[in-house]
Amino acid sequence: MITLLSACSGSCGSSSAARQLALENLALRQQLAVYKRTIVRPPLRPTDRFFWLGLAKIWTGWQQALVIVTPATVLHWQRRRFREYWSKLAMSENSAYGYSARS
Repeated sequence: MITLLSACSGSCGSSSAARQLALENLALRQQLAVYKRTIVRPPLRPTDRFFWLGLAKIWTGWQQALVIVTPATVLHWQRRRFREYWSKLAMSENSAYGYSARS
């Protein structure tokens, strides 16, 4: 962490805006590291899960930013939402024709 701080203070880009952004990112990551040490498993809300599902679809580097959850957890959420979506879709189609899914 000290190495990153010293690297950002000297050569973190030519603009001060990039330097400020890098230092803010470093500060946030340090706080998350402390938080991860103090709480074993923080409770996550459905909105937190949807955030990570969406972020995983649009950002290729999402796995490196994870601190609280693991990449396997995000993939598990994606698979579960996929199963739930198709189950609901199948139930609505079957009920339209008078069939039950459990027949």
